[in-house]
Amino acid sequence: MSLPSTCVLDACFIIDWSRWRRRHLIKEIFSAGFMPEITLREVITEKPLRALRELILDGWLTIYPHSRELEEEAVSLILDARRDPRIPRIDPPEALCSILARRLGSALLTENRGIIRAYWLMREKFSPAIVLNSLRLQKLGKKAYGFNRGMNC
Repeated sequence: MSLPSTCVLDACFIIDWSRWRRRHLIKEIFSAGFMPEITLREVITEKPLRALRELILDGWLTIYPHSRELEEEAVSLILDARRDPRIPRIDPPEALCSILARRLGSALLTENRGIIRAYWLMREKFSPAIVLNSLRLQKLGKKAYGFNRGMNC
């Protein structure tokens, strides 16, 4: 699998990823990262906030401003997902991340089960974006970039 050069991070991903010893390797996998403003507001604990601060200060992470247009598309995705009982609930911040990733042709990095399931069941709604959780990203990083030690907490 070929990875896009950019990614969009949601709050649950950065909370999980911030616990990893070699979390800085994300900058070797992707040239830039984006996070919607509403998602940034979801992160309130010290370790994830510190990780985000480092990524922002390095110039790698850009906070994407609120957009009415993105919000409307996110609501549409949420409604489509609710029609399928196989898809767990998707909240607005995660839906916004997925719409932004689709628009940018980026990887969406998330731990949200609703988004992950929706990606597998409604892939056309996400294309050309791909959706990865932290474990899948580690596996791909290990394979493509030789990350073989120290990726654990």
